[in-house]
Amino acid sequence: MHLAIAFAPHDLRGNVRATVHLATEVWNGAAADLEAMVEVGFLVTYADLDQFASAFDGLLTGENTEAILRSSVA
Repeated sequence: MHLAIAFAPHDLRGNVRATVHLATEVWNGAAADLEAMVEVGFLVTYADLDQFASAFDGLLTGENTEAILRSSVA
């Protein structure tokens, strides 16, 4: 599995656009049609990012088993 997460400014209110891309690996060039991927975008706040960053840091150090990015944008 390949996972990519990108963040970019969205508006003047301070919202941030989060883009998550998830894809399977294709080991054989002839089987490229078997690739599966999804990309989703949604808005988050800097507070949402701060909570995610803390959880992600815990994931890297082994303190957490997951890091969830939740949006509080209505």
